[in-house]
Amino acid sequence: MRKSESLDLRTPHRQSPLAILVILYEFIRRILSAFWPILLIYVVRGRTTGQSGDPVYLYIGIGISLVSVIGSLISYFRYYYYVTDSDLVIEKGLIERKKITVPFDRIQTINTEQKIIHQLFGVVKLEIDTAGSKKKEIAIDALDKGVAEQIKFFLLQKKKSLQGKETDEKRSPSEQTPDFGHLRPLIRLSVADLIKIGVSQNHIQTALLIIGFGIGFLDDIQELINFDLYSWVQGQIGQASASYVIFLLMVLPFLLLITFVITLIRTVIRFYQQKVWIAGDGIQLESGLFTRHQSFIHRQKIQRIQWSQNPIKRIFRLFELRIYQASSQQENAKKTNQIPGCYREALEALRDTTFPREWFETMDYVQVSSHYRGRLWLYFGILPGILLGLLGYQQDGLPGLWFLIWIPLVWWWAGIVVRRWRIGLNDFALYLKHGFWEVKEDFIPLYKIQAVRLKQSPYQQSHQLASLAISTASGSLEVPYLPLDLAQRLMNYLLYRVESSHLAWM
Repeated sequence: MRKSESLDLRTPHRQSPLAILVILYEFIRRILSAFWPILLIYVVRGRTTGQSGDPVYLYIGIGISLVSVIGSLISYFRYYYYVTDSDLVIEKGLIERKKITVPFDRIQTINTEQKIIHQLFGVVKLEIDTAGSKKKEIAIDALDKGVAEQIKFFLLQKKKSLQGKETDEKRSPSEQTPDFGHLRPLIRLSVADLIKIGVSQNHIQTALLIIGFGIGFLDDIQELINFDLYSWVQGQIGQASASYVIFLLMVLPFLLLITFVITLIRTVIRFYQQKVWIAGDGIQLESGLFTRHQSFIHRQKIQRIQWSQNPIKRIFRLFELRIYQASSQQENAKKTNQIPGCYREALEALRDTTFPREWFETMDYVQVSSHYRGRLWLYFGILPGILLGLLGYQQDGLPGLWFLIWIPLVWWWAGIVVRRWRIGLNDFALYLKHGFWEVKEDFIPLYKIQAVRLKQSPYQQSHQLASLAISTASGSLEVPYLPLDLAQRLMNYLLYRVESSHLAWM
């Protein structure tokens, strides 16, 4: 259907015929995701023994393929969507018939997604998020782009009319679903930008994931490939004259190279050709290589924003921006919209779009207590350092005590962490600055705060200290180790501003 053709949503409609292929793709993907270890063992055993394998597995594969094809066809012909006077209705079900009814006024956001299978056939997936739902309640797998835009426009218009607002000339630009292709994006990430972002990412986190996944994977298949991981590691350490330092120096360059390549690939896949527009009462984002995501962030749903920078990003003059929306706890990660690289001009434009500029100005600042450094040093420096030192001494004698160098390193790290902690406050917002390598700055409007809780450990009670847990609809933040009287005054002030505000938090 062309975009200019009118779509009568009151009559039941099926998805695009291409939905059959999309559903089939999802069937196969789920089966492979669940049974790939079995398939891998089958292939490896066949190659190591020189046998072609049991034909029973071939018959099972053919049977699964036939079931997938038949299931895709049945799912397509048993799926309908239509609207009533007040609801969107979905009827579906492969074996058990389901009817899902969603009132228009419960619809929160409507986004589109294009996985690689959608991009190949020129269709989109429509996702509808509803109030109080822990996951996407409605997802129409394959629609023509024009049909998806008409459905999105119709649902947003009906929602607004039910809320008692005008729906024609005075409707907000965001609900007119403008064609963003004709607007100039505020941000458009180029290949050079993605390389800069990839270079400046957290490579330590990626390295730990690689090590953990690699050890687990080799541990599972070492019998099949006749490879003893732990014996190999011990042999490598022995060849390095029992020196852990030399062994690490041997492995570190290779690990860093692999980490950099994987991080760069992840960055390109997730944020390829990311575009950001400011339109109407919100922000539009679009990004992705194999899966193309398009989402609209309504201003009233934004609970807080966070921008950050590390030394490498500072060289490139880049900031990372995260926009947190109202959501259930299970959906917080998905509701965090990330812009991994933007320059200061774009950052300030996006901040001014989310909240008034004067809210960012003229704040009073305080810092956390110096006692916080001692606790960090104890938990992350002294106790682990002594334990590692004892293990090293037991293994290698006096040379093994080099692990004790960890203790002064953590003291230095904890000092930087404490010095960088800043809490800013004015009549409109709370500002938090914190971090070691990646310095993060959180901005939370006071009327978005839903709860403030004062916490004290036995150590804090004995030293007249306290921490504050601040909750919003997008998650919680903690301000650690404030003087007790300051923490109580800050908590009372925040609660007063929340209760006296007439602004709606969403």
